[in-house]
Amino acid sequence: MQKSRSGRAALLLAAGFAALAAGGLLAQAPAPKATWHIGTTYCSKMAVAATMPTDFVPGGSVDFQLDADCYAWMEFFYLNWRAAAGQVGIPDPSASPAQFGAPVASKTGIYPTVWESYHSSDELFASTALRLRGVPPPRPGVKVLAATSKFLGADVHFGNIQEASGGWLTDRRGNLTYYEVHVDNDEYGYIVGNGLTHARNQVACANGPAGFSLPHGAGTTAAVDYACSAKPAKYGMNFGAIEIKAAWIELPDPATWPNYKISVADIYPPRRPVRHNVVVGLVGLHVIHKTPSAQQMVWATFEHVDNDPVAVPSGSPTPTPPPRGWTFYRNTCNPATDHYQCVPNASPRPCPTVGPCQDPYNAPVQVVRTTTIDPFSEEINASAYRLMDKANDPRSVFKHYRLVQVLWPGTPVAVPSPRATVPLSDAGTIPTGPVANTTLETYVQGSRCFDCHKYATVATPSPLLGGSRRRLIVIPAPGQRTAKGGSSTLASDYSFIFGDAH
Repeated sequence: MQKSRSGRAALLLAAGFAALAAGGLLAQAPAPKATWHIGTTYCSKMAVAATMPTDFVPGGSVDFQLDADCYAWMEFFYLNWRAAAGQVGIPDPSASPAQFGAPVASKTGIYPTVWESYHSSDELFASTALRLRGVPPPRPGVKVLAATSKFLGADVHFGNIQEASGGWLTDRRGNLTYYEVHVDNDEYGYIVGNGLTHARNQVACANGPAGFSLPHGAGTTAAVDYACSAKPAKYGMNFGAIEIKAAWIELPDPATWPNYKISVADIYPPRRPVRHNVVVGLVGLHVIHKTPSAQQMVWATFEHVDNDPVAVPSGSPTPTPPPRGWTFYRNTCNPATDHYQCVPNASPRPCPTVGPCQDPYNAPVQVVRTTTIDPFSEEINASAYRLMDKANDPRSVFKHYRLVQVLWPGTPVAVPSPRATVPLSDAGTIPTGPVANTTLETYVQGSRCFDCHKYATVATPSPLLGGSRRRLIVIPAPGQRTAKGGSSTLASDYSFIFGDAH
């Protein structure tokens, strides 16, 4: 692995950091033709197409991370392809590459993507917060957005877990960010087929002969998935389990729509009446995919390029904003009038007893990225943009999104065994440094997906009405041992969505 990375500096110098310019972080410059893809496994196959890569096997003559990045963009192309009407998880066969991300000028032209057609986790695990608020199922073609956290069904309440660590996220216009989670046909089939919408069945599955193990699909091998009963099974499209976590903001100005993947939603804000048919724009996207050779998942995260700037050293000039300004950063933030919200990445809290704050939900959060986008990601981003140009659709809204980073298991281990408890294995996850999406992990940018997800457990059955109790996941300090035994420590294969089972 080290040998494969030894040419990294020379590679980046040869590329001239063209991708950084394409991402808008440096001055624009012509992008030289990329040559790094020669000999790699996935980069040579990357194309604007509705083709889902199944297995992920690290390889390539330049660097394994390049393969992971290209694999992520292949997933992105497939998942954001126009969905076939009336079907779940099926790309529209009549849609061409030239139509990928075609901008929409009116509500009537908005179309769902493949991942948006997947089942929402709220359909499977209707959380107590949403039930108490009377939030109904979505109407055809209209999202229901009520969660102000990427945790399933989380509502805004002071003192509760929000977003990824302890606060909601408000953009510079004073509008909240809303979150949703979708699962692909494979994971949906596994959940429904094994009755895992019920907490007691989750516990039984985790203690059963096959253990709690999400499907990985067949990939390019003869791999076999198993039901909780240990009988061989095939789920969905045999791609393996995929979870999508998305972050959305309101877009009241139609002039901004050509720069975003947009949808229509019914929004249930805290303390305010529901608002119907609101146009929302995608600002963050996690893609988590389990494959035969990546049992600990491939974790890819994408952001809109206008979200926020990269943190600059003390004394440096204020980052130059995009033409319409940053979404989650104000260059003119004034501590005297904006109070604590000018502190970068400060988790929001109730209004102080004195000061200008009237409604904490409307107080913008000052967000900056604390780590730069990985240069390899930037390079693959530039290549993806060129592919979209080549597909004769230079206006694609997806040219406004960038891959932040991809995590993948460097030393994969076997699937979770029966009675597996948290924490699950890190599997030598690469890269080892911090990886965060600033709309999904705003306040914990020094961590990685695995730092939390290896502690995901099955639901704990409640003695009342056969329900379940949502628990706060406490991550122990290095060297600290966690309690063993009982459903509260039974692992749910890196997924948090099972905590709201009935």
